[in-house]
Amino acid sequence: MRNKFRKIIVLTALIVESLFCFSQSKSNIDSVKVVFSRIEELQRRDTVKLWGPRFSLPLVFVDEKNGLFYANFPIRGGQHISQYNIFQGHLDSLPDSYKTDRRISQDGVFISVVNYLYSEDVDFYLMGLVHEMFHAFQKTVGFNVKQDLPTVDLVERGSALQRLEWIILERTLLTQSQDSIVIYACMSRTVRQAREKVSAVDCQNELCEGSAEYTSLKMLSKEDPDLMHRLELFTNYYHNVRNYTRSGDYYSGLLYALVLDRLGIHWRDSFPNLEPFSIVINRYLDGVRCPSFDVEQVKREFGYDDLERQEQKKVADDSIHIVYNRFSDLRNRGQMLCLPADSIKVQFNNENVLNIDGVGVFFRSASIISMNLDVDVFDGGVLISNNGKTIELPLTITNSVNISESSWINPGWSVVIKRGRPIIQHDEHCVFVEFVNPF
Repeated sequence: MRNKFRKIIVLTALIVESLFCFSQSKSNIDSVKVVFSRIEELQRRDTVKLWGPRFSLPLVFVDEKNGLFYANFPIRGGQHISQYNIFQGHLDSLPDSYKTDRRISQDGVFISVVNYLYSEDVDFYLMGLVHEMFHAFQKTVGFNVKQDLPTVDLVERGSALQRLEWIILERTLLTQSQDSIVIYACMSRTVRQAREKVSAVDCQNELCEGSAEYTSLKMLSKEDPDLMHRLELFTNYYHNVRNYTRSGDYYSGLLYALVLDRLGIHWRDSFPNLEPFSIVINRYLDGVRCPSFDVEQVKREFGYDDLERQEQKKVADDSIHIVYNRFSDLRNRGQMLCLPADSIKVQFNNENVLNIDGVGVFFRSASIISMNLDVDVFDGGVLISNNGKTIELPLTITNSVNISESSWINPGWSVVIKRGRPIIQHDEHCVFVEFVNPF
């Protein structure tokens, strides 16, 4: 069961942040039609009314290999294939923004653009797709959130408290008594306040990602038992992830959204001007005279010591720290390739990221897409500087960059030059690449 659910999380986190391969066992248009038909079915359900009449699920699949796209709505440059009720066209008719932002805009509506992954389990695939389509809808209505990753030390400092907060929220959703729901919600607030004192808590990212997780869960669940079954799969996954630098907000936000529903709070009514979940629930709890709890008492009741031991072991065993230490050693010795990071889209797994305070964001593996070049890092790590202007790659083979070639390969990564003429300069820190005549 856990392996099956891992597919959901990978799809949710990577659906527009990973490059997928097409299946050769089934023609693309046939399998795309299956997914589009399921999306059409979701559009007919009452849950599509979650966010009002403007909420819809437009989607563009791209076939990079054949230079085609498929859309489930009338799109500029697309020809209607009546047999499938699909709009098909050539990729060069899409706006260039799809290559980096993975979203396009038509008539004021933002639309998710994803590389198609053929999956026999369409239902699980749709969870990730709906999550990303909701993000496009957020952008359409002006709900944009700048998502800065907190430093990994700050997140790890509060990881056991975050899991304790989750456990109490999960208990809140399992109880039937309204009084008990309020009591557990008050307990979770006590733990949240303790976590905020020692850890980074990004309320806006929690709202942005949590509402997207909530939307996919609600739309795919036909009734409450189905929703709780799917939630259990989320629970099993998130309690075992390696770190919560990025992914923790997804689950916290989902839980808070569901708890607000259980409390009868109409938190969605103010969309797109939503307030962070913590503000909404605190206002409610203040109004019902929330009983006070001692955080140490709550810790003892829910087995906090075991949670802390588990989290400490995760940190000790997490190989991303080892990878970064090796990367940092090469960086200190000046064995880096530095590339310009203009208008990039980073594709990565949520568990593969660390935010190094004062340095930048480190990814154990990632794909980086820009107008000038594509970078594929599968081992050894990559760093994007704090100012967002430089991509740093480890040069384990120092003479592997030849400006006369259109691709460069080093153990752990490859770079493909798409346009522009690279100029290489050397300094004590890195081999720095600039591009001239990029257009």
